[in-house]
Amino acid sequence: MDSKTLCEYKKRYRRYHHHAWAGGIMLSLLLALRIFLEISGVSIDDRVMLLLGVALILYISLALALTYRYRSGLDAAEEQPPVSEDVERARLEAEVERERIRAEAKARKKAAKAAAKARKKELKEQEKKGG
Repeated sequence: MDSKTLCEYKKRYRRYHHHAWAGGIMLSLLLALRIFLEISGVSIDDRVMLLLGVALILYISLALALTYRYRSGLDAAEEQPPVSEDVERARLEAEVERERIRAEAKARKKAAKAAAKARKKELKEQEKKGG
């Protein structure tokens, strides 16, 4: 399959996947509504609830079947817009600059740590001589 078809399949997969989840949620809400109405004492004909439940189950089944049909769209890679050379060069320069700044910070930290260690060693030696 070409990439255009795969991208279209991916869109359809997402759509039907969403509908399958939504159908499951609606079925759960229907069940909760039925239980709530039964507790409240409101009587609704069971055939109405059965009809709505079967309709939602068919809706979910259809969405799942179509999700299965378009699952090959998951292999589709997102289309990347072409990047001009100037933009790519600027991105690379910014990345190099970030790395240079990180390296400088690391070197400063290492030098400060070495200076602190030398100062600590010097103080220890003075304590030995003085004490």
